[in-house]
Amino acid sequence: MNLINPAFAGIQHDYSLTFNSINKWASIENSPSSQFFSLSSKREKNIGIGLSFLSNKAFIESITIGYLDFSYRLQLSSETNLFLGLKAGGIFFDANFNKLSLNNDPALKNYSRFDPNFGVGFLLQTKKFWVSFSVPRIFNPDGDEIFNTSSNSSNIYIGLGVDLKINDMIVFKPSLLSRSVSGYKTVTDFTTMFNVISKFEFGVNYRTNNSLSGLFLVNLNKFKVGYAYETSVTKSGYNLNLTSHEIFINIKINKGDKAIEVTEKIEE
Repeated sequence: MNLINPAFAGIQHDYSLTFNSINKWASIENSPSSQFFSLSSKREKNIGIGLSFLSNKAFIESITIGYLDFSYRLQLSSETNLFLGLKAGGIFFDANFNKLSLNNDPALKNYSRFDPNFGVGFLLQTKKFWVSFSVPRIFNPDGDEIFNTSSNSSNIYIGLGVDLKINDMIVFKPSLLSRSVSGYKTVTDFTTMFNVISKFEFGVNYRTNNSLSGLFLVNLNKFKVGYAYETSVTKSGYNLNLTSHEIFINIKINKGDKAIEVTEKIEE
């Protein structure tokens, strides 16, 4: 979550490493793929620091996003915390036209561009629910005929979730995350997860751009491993076999202090 909200940096464990890999539309050659890596550290005096990197590749284009995150915790009560976050970094875009096997046009030259940006966010967290608001990219840089995608546009994320205890073994965890990008249609994720004996989580996710995912997580003490399978719910997408696979790995290390518990979710 700290990719889209810097307030999540360093709030859960003393040290946390996360790796996420997504292979979209696996049946199509040169289909989009994404790799995400983050390092998060809880520091003294209610401060958290994080690093996040995202690499997106599709055909001849590649986008690399890198940010440094900073968070600060305000304890509002014994069970309520407000986390404030800042992020600074940028986006590097590269288009390699040499990958086009029939590229005989001298006007098609390789293209690269870097755009710096800043972001802000907050997270209100209690034992039973959380609310998140963030603008990970405040500035909306001028686009051009090549570099003009949602990856570099100004955007707003709003998320919330609750933990509903069914019994001593099962917790029901519904949540939603809405993304609004300038010039694009708002997309919302609706997720329902069941946590069983704090070891297993499974559920489904529906995204309003007509995709449906099945999610599964295993908590192995200091390791959390997850898998998601996504498919299109439209007839055209189903006929094209537009399926995606996602792998999630999280490693958490504590030095002895009690970690602050927050809701986790697999994020594209």
